[in-house]
Amino acid sequence: MTWRLARSLGRLREQINAAAPLRSRASDGTIGDAAHASRSSDHNPWVKDGATGVVTALDITHDPAAGVDIQKLADALVASKDRRIKYIICNGRIVSGAGQKQPAWKWRAYGGSNPHSRHIHISVKASKARYDDERDWRFDTAEIAELAPSESVLRHGSHGPFVKELQENLSRLGYVIRADGRFGDETDRVVRMFQRQKGLKVDGWAGPRTLDAVGRAIAELAAKPKIEAARENAKEQAAEQVEQKTGWWQNVTGFFGAGSVGGGLLWGVDWQTLVVITGAAILVMLLIVLLRRQIVAAVRDIREGLA
Repeated sequence: MTWRLARSLGRLREQINAAAPLRSRASDGTIGDAAHASRSSDHNPWVKDGATGVVTALDITHDPAAGVDIQKLADALVASKDRRIKYIICNGRIVSGAGQKQPAWKWRAYGGSNPHSRHIHISVKASKARYDDERDWRFDTAEIAELAPSESVLRHGSHGPFVKELQENLSRLGYVIRADGRFGDETDRVVRMFQRQKGLKVDGWAGPRTLDAVGRAIAELAAKPKIEAARENAKEQAAEQVEQKTGWWQNVTGFFGAGSVGGGLLWGVDWQTLVVITGAAILVMLLIVLLRRQIVAAVRDIREGLA
């Protein structure tokens, strides 16, 4: 027998998925299993739309870390008093919508074997005008979330674009990982390895601290080529400055050569010897200037004695 989900519930699921794209679907449910088929349940396609059976119940998984707290979702739906709602079961309690045998919008104990603590059950009324009403459900998406999607924790079982982005970033950092958008055993192992290397809590959960550490590592990786280029540029500039500041001395030593004056000029005298000779000549000239009177007097006396 062919079946489909009531369109009103399909729209509700779309809104929840948009509000919490990383949420777990582990306990989501539409058509029931054999256990449901053996008893009266809206998970059975007992409502007929022509030849097609319509499932008028939807289960949404409790996953507050990824944006869906089922009690908050239940409270928001009750507050909306949407006339499509037949009843809601959540955390061991049940509430009926308007037009039921039970008082509307009043929580009471649920006596079923499943307390519905892992997921919320929403049933819509059997009228086609109700179960196929695709208008938006009236609730603030922030009301159903314990954490905002941007702060949610990626962990084993998560999937979607944020998981894929995490995998791509880890791959860029050198880890061997497939970017398939599914947080499985491989991603869990790589996340734990990254956490261990960065000194983080090793739990395999990519929460705010781990995601922030991945972001910083990616930023450092992107900046590395620029830093290396800046270092090389600084080295070249430093070499040019040294060359400019020492060029005059290199010209001097180049003229004198490695121990000879101008490659053989000035009779091949090495420049150290030339310095000594020049210094001695200067000293002699200074002595002559200082002792010129005594020298002149001595010369005069010598001439007079000869006369």
